[in-house]
Amino acid sequence: NPDLLVSVPSAGKVFLVLSSTTHDESRPIDEDSITFDLGEPQTQVALGSCDLDADGFSDLLIGMTDYNGMSAVALFYGRLTWPETVLSLAEAHVILTMEGTNTYGLSVGMAPRPDSSGIIDLLIGDPSANQGAGAVFRVPSSALKDIVGSPVNVLEVSDQTWISLNGSGIRLGKTVRNLGD
Repeated sequence: NPDLLVSVPSAGKVFLVLSSTTHDESRPIDEDSITFDLGEPQTQVALGSCDLDADGFSDLLIGMTDYNGMSAVALFYGRLTWPETVLSLAEAHVILTMEGTNTYGLSVGMAPRPDSSGIIDLLIGDPSANQGAGAVFRVPSSALKDIVGSPVNVLEVSDQTWISLNGSGIRLGKTVRNLGD
């Protein structure tokens, strides 16, 4: 059974309900889940999962509109067992940010590389980029591995636009989803 990610933007929280959890009766979600505390209420939250590091565990992607005055995407690499019942953003493996926009990370997804290598890269939608025309950014998974373990674990993404359109108000990137092959 798959695990379930649920966001509560106004509380600044995301809940991971593991498939191993039994639900015999109705209970508050925070009693049976792992809580990711985003530190402050969010205007919007985007959720995604994929195995970016090819270790067999789904990695969690949390896009948020209110992270230290900008929007960002937090990456938590998946694991066999989660060590805590509450995790903060300080425990994210990587936080990706983009200056000058408040919708970077409004959608998150993944895409296999076109070279048939089997490697998966991260896709991040930003519908207000390019004066409202929007953009989708492709972040190579290798770039994420290079910064894990660094003191800051924050990667400012720039000049990694993968798809864009000309024209004001198009808002490309509001939703990004992988459809498989």
